Amino acid sequence: IKVPAKAVIKGKGKWARLVIQGTVANEGDLKSLKVTVAGRRAPVSGSKKWKTVIPVSELLKRTNPRDRTVGMTVIAKDSKGNTSAVIRKVRIPKLDGFVTTKKH
Repeated sequence: IKVPAKAVIKGKGKWARLVIQGTVANEGDLKSLKVTVAGRRAPVSGSKKWKTVIPVSELLKRTNPRDRTVGMTVIAKDSKGNTSAVIRKVRIPKLDGFVTTKKH
């Protein structure tokens, strides 16, 4: 499993999304792929070349806006029963520009 060392933000304002992409090289056909970001399951698309997209507004609920890395786990299982896992910190762009304060 290859997980990039760096994530990117696409979009602006309330449409901003954190995008992390990677690849899986297993012997058999990929049976399942699970991704967690900042301790919560993240939606994943693709298989051998995968991508997860998380709204920045959701990520801010899981992390401190001043954090420059986020914990990530990727678990892949193939049709032959082989399981691979990667746990790492992924560098993220600055999020403090996305923080909004509510007026009371």
